[in-house]
Amino acid sequence: MLVANYSDNRIEVMGAETDAADLAARPASSFTDTGAASTVHVVWGPGDRIYVSDFALNEIRVYDADAALGAAAPSTIAVITSPDLQEPYAMAFDTAGNLWVSDLRGSRPAGATPVPNRIVKLSGVGAASGDAVIDAAAVVALDTISATFTSTWVTGLFFDPQGDLWFSDTWDWAVSRIGNPAALTGTVTGHVPEFRLQSIDAGNADLSDIRNPVGIAVDAAGDLYVGNSGRDRVARFDGAAALAGDYVGSARSADATLTVGLLNTALVALAPDGALWVASTGPVDFAQMVRVTGQSNGAGEVALAPTTQFSWSSVNTNAFHEAGGMLFHTR
Repeated sequence: MLVANYSDNRIEVMGAETDAADLAARPASSFTDTGAASTVHVVWGPGDRIYVSDFALNEIRVYDADAALGAAAPSTIAVITSPDLQEPYAMAFDTAGNLWVSDLRGSRPAGATPVPNRIVKLSGVGAASGDAVIDAAAVVALDTISATFTSTWVTGLFFDPQGDLWFSDTWDWAVSRIGNPAALTGTVTGHVPEFRLQSIDAGNADLSDIRNPVGIAVDAAGDLYVGNSGRDRVARFDGAAALAGDYVGSARSADATLTVGLLNTALVALAPDGALWVASTGPVDFAQMVRVTGQSNGAGEVALAPTTQFSWSSVNTNAFHEAGGMLFHTR
């Protein structure tokens, strides 16, 4: 499992030889992105390569996996830029090998109005080398969906088993799904997500099922898990049937909110053995990771006792750690 540590420009590596339940930190395999300024997300992609998005430098840095995991500060084999991409953040590969990237597009300028984001599709990244400039195969403009819809801090992307694309918006407290994204080409305007979950706070933000969402995971049964950087709960929404249908503009309560012993639950990932891993981010006392099982059971407030817990930032000693994304990869 890889975790992007953007405070230290490091990719933290956890691994297991056989059983994912034995996952443990591997400091010798973690590596520093020496030329980076802000390593916010990491994915494993075609050609056994590791892709790291750099929000500050507006580029995606590419490493050979074997070389990266065996060196403290590996060299890049490609640095990808695109005229259609600014401030890349979350990333996800579809089954055809296309890289989808959330583009924050200056949405946090000091004293300025946030700028709506885009989601950009890049094709052919598996063959990129050197300084590679790749035009987008598709651009989903999130400011044109409706008169009231804007999306201004897309921090999570996830392809579910059906090939639909989910994205989280931390500032708008929402999670949306785009069906059949492979059919999208060019600059796409007015494309309405098939489903959108919004927060319910009833006047009390601390009670919202979705509060500053970041991580997204969908299991084989279609259950959706949402990690919240602004709440100490993972929200679970049950079943593909319940999440199907037309665009939903009204809020919906989670079927369960999972406590896992963390101070926030920003990142979520499903392991090959079906267990749910959850990571909190922030100062050292927040930077913890846990493994839980039985996450699909129960309703309402559900407390799960971790079977594994450790500090994912234990491989270094700086005073502050932030993670943008984590993912499992089997090789």
